Amino acid sequence: MRSLFGEVNHVLWWIDLILAVIFCVFVGTGWHESATERPETETDPSKLAESRQRVADGLRAAASAGLTVVAILLPTTVIGVQLSVATSDKLLVGHTAATNLFLASCWLLASIISGLYVVFVAATRGISENLHHRMDVSVAYALELSALVIACSRLVLAIASVAGRILQL
Repeated sequence: MRSLFGEVNHVLWWIDLILAVIFCVFVGTGWHESATERPETETDPSKLAESRQRVADGLRAAASAGLTVVAILLPTTVIGVQLSVATSDKLLVGHTAATNLFLASCWLLASIISGLYVVFVAATRGISENLHHRMDVSVAYALELSALVIACSRLVLAIASVAGRILQL
């Protein structure tokens, strides 16, 4: 019988981390290119503030959408465990499904943290500076998206494992 962390190492969690880093680098370089292609040339302070506000509002809306998805998906990580408890005669959640549910929860947590950071920075710094020039915002936004995609993948793997056990009954 393995521990939870032994199972986590068994399911190759580091592949998720490599994919997240690659995605963050890809989004970060694209973010940097878009910032250098469109520098702020506006001299009118009201138009400059309006332009910055549009960027901040767009980022806030996108990050909030990601947070909404996470808020919907996070309870689904418990569904597999509930299935197991509901049918006490047969254990529907195996080691692989439980591990994937745990990893999905961890990635959803990373998505929440990075999404909240983007929303916070967009709300507090959006008017005073162009967020396209902040690399920390691009990395946090990329991490929010990549963590959400990886969490969804882990949820699908967990549900596939549970479904496979149901079909074997």
